[in-house]
Amino acid sequence: MSKSKTFLGIILFSVFMLSCTQKQEVVFPTETELLADSVPMQSIYDRRFMNVYGDYLVVTSAQSDTMIHVYKTPELKLISEFGQRGHAANEIESFPTLGASITDTIYVRGFKRNFLTKILMVNEKADMIDHIKLKFRNTPNDICLISDSTLCFKDIDEHCINLYDFNKQEIIETQKTGNGKFDENDVVDLDLGCLSSNGKFIIYGYQYKKQIKVFDAINLTPIKTINFPMQKEISSSQLSNIEDITLHYTGSTATVNGFYALYRGVAPSDDTSCCSIEFFDNNCNAKCRYKLDRKIFAFAVDEKNGFIYGCNDNPNYIYRYKFK
Repeated sequence: MSKSKTFLGIILFSVFMLSCTQKQEVVFPTETELLADSVPMQSIYDRRFMNVYGDYLVVTSAQSDTMIHVYKTPELKLISEFGQRGHAANEIESFPTLGASITDTIYVRGFKRNFLTKILMVNEKADMIDHIKLKFRNTPNDICLISDSTLCFKDIDEHCINLYDFNKQEIIETQKTGNGKFDENDVVDLDLGCLSSNGKFIIYGYQYKKQIKVFDAINLTPIKTINFPMQKEISSSQLSNIEDITLHYTGSTATVNGFYALYRGVAPSDDTSCCSIEFFDNNCNAKCRYKLDRKIFAFAVDEKNGFIYGCNDNPNYIYRYKFK
């Protein structure tokens, strides 16, 4: 190959890499309004965690002595409840945290202190197949499974995302989510956000600014920052009280086809406004904004059956949206 062709190739590759990592403003080409049907919960729940694992929707509850509830999708029939509150074997010592995964395996933190429990549904019953030791002092939030041997989690105290290797039993990669400057005089922590992954990439949507960052799931290399038109950068010092802030991304989930982010766009005190779910494909392209008919706090996506499931502060129902 001639030197001129080699030089041209280097230039083109550099331009490609720059386009992948630079900030890009986004407009959704499609907006769709969705109306929910209400499915009775058949149990007590709260709004903390829900996730789809294969043919099942799993919902956690802190208001019940049995803290994990499994529903068959898409009809949402309650088929199993497990995780008794307590300190005996196979009981939950603390509030259960679900580890998001795009596989059939359910991951739960809480059965044993500093362990992650692997669970499979066998004949519609929970079968605990392994307890994985977590050897770190960090408090994990928004746990996601990158693979059978790698865990991704958000550390709100250190303002970072971590990758943890089960085999090495250590944190192998760390990526900061912001400048980490937060003190007791700040109204909010601008680095707070929601984390999800499908094993290919990791996305982090910010709660107090309309921005999403995308990272490589293997080494946490930044891939893209997704910005939106007319979105101004703010600092915590500019906020004088809680009424000055706007909630942006408060939840996210990833699938084999892309990722979905729950967008609020209102003040924390607004109890009346609805919300939307924004879908991005695996190339981080904005594809569709789904406008929901009510406010929800937690959600999960069932692409196999074409449903979005959500819950809010009404303890009687799971809301089900047909989106495809």
